[in-house]
Amino acid sequence: MMTDAIVSPQTVAWTGCVGILCAFVTILYALEPANVKSLHRDHPRKILYRMKMTSVVSVVSILIVAAFGNEGDALPLAKMLGFRMDETFFAGAFIPLLLTASLFLAPIVERAILISCSYGVSNRRASACEILTDFVLFSTPHDTYVPHRNLIVAPFIEELVFRCCMCSLLRLADVSTSKIIFVSPLLFGFAHMHHAVDRILRLGEGVRVSLLRALFQTLYTSLFGAYAAFIFLRTGNVAGPVLSHMFCNSMGFPGFQWLTRPPSDPSHPLRRWRNLLSALLFIGVSGFIAGIVILARTSAPALFRSPHWDEGV
Repeated sequence: MMTDAIVSPQTVAWTGCVGILCAFVTILYALEPANVKSLHRDHPRKILYRMKMTSVVSVVSILIVAAFGNEGDALPLAKMLGFRMDETFFAGAFIPLLLTASLFLAPIVERAILISCSYGVSNRRASACEILTDFVLFSTPHDTYVPHRNLIVAPFIEELVFRCCMCSLLRLADVSTSKIIFVSPLLFGFAHMHHAVDRILRLGEGVRVSLLRALFQTLYTSLFGAYAAFIFLRTGNVAGPVLSHMFCNSMGFPGFQWLTRPPSDPSHPLRRWRNLLSALLFIGVSGFIAGIVILARTSAPALFRSPHWDEGV
């Protein structure tokens, strides 16, 4: 599937992935103009600059994948990258989204309760569209371009680069499915270490605190990366990982307020819902794990027809 080389195809593919990672991080810092570097990460100018530069990296990543293929590959580049609008699209897009939502079952209900209580306190009557907007943007800053970056651009570009391009590149080199799922996400997690640099240099935060935060973020982003890589390989569709990423960015990391808030505090609106939310947490996590196992072990060639998944497994 790849042209002959002195080194093994797997080595070349992994090197390409590391190169893409370095380009992705370097373009955010080393090539950032001084008048942009000094701005807060949520400043509109900085957001627009990073959107443009990461878009350049995504185009370069696609070209790298195209260069690694050859005329003997029967799979078109668009299909290899997961851009498919056939009869499998809805299954590939919404089954992963529902699976992701099941993991957040308790936080979804928690957010709905908090929004409902806020409406009650302010005597606000909202339309269905306003309620949906408040729900989606509940934990997202409303600053200019921040919602666009967090909920649209970043999920799409990151999934395009770290899943579509990297996973396809490794697939071209015949890297095993398990290695793609469990090793390649470490690159995705490492890409978020730059937040520590930002907090140390711009905010003056302590090195130890910044590194601990970065390590925690690297851990859970790597776990999500493994899940997104599995979804991409299993469905062969970019829509599943992108929608799941958008949903996770909208929800944010769960605060578990009904568990962390002292039960003796009668003012907290979640106090009376502790048992229900705890049960939903167990149901949601159990359903998420069961869903992954079913997708991984069930042969359903007509459902996804993924070019990256061996239905005989």
